[in-house]
Amino acid sequence: MVNLLFLSTVGFSRGPFWLGLFDSSPVISGLIFIIETSTNKNPVLILIALVLYAWIAICITVKRLHDMDATGWLSIPVVLIQLPVILVGSFPGTVGRNQFGPDPLQRNAAS
Repeated sequence: MVNLLFLSTVGFSRGPFWLGLFDSSPVISGLIFIIETSTNKNPVLILIALVLYAWIAICITVKRLHDMDATGWLSIPVVLIQLPVILVGSFPGTVGRNQFGPDPLQRNAAS
């Protein structure tokens, strides 16, 4: 599911945003668990897994922010602080087309 989310050229509505975050969390958690239970417990591999999760979360958040007609640069504090994630995932996106592309829910703006 996660790789399909990155192929989309439009922003994400709230549903795909939460689905993308929840789909990637168990995968990365499982990877960290496998690294932790291995014989060498390499901290570099754990750091790589965490950076991978942060990258996925930033990409998903950028698409969500674009749906809300906001710049993707806001994804960095959103992912690092985590509290705004609830806000970004809760508010509806811009109705109709915005500067980042079409409405993923295909709603038309009232004229």
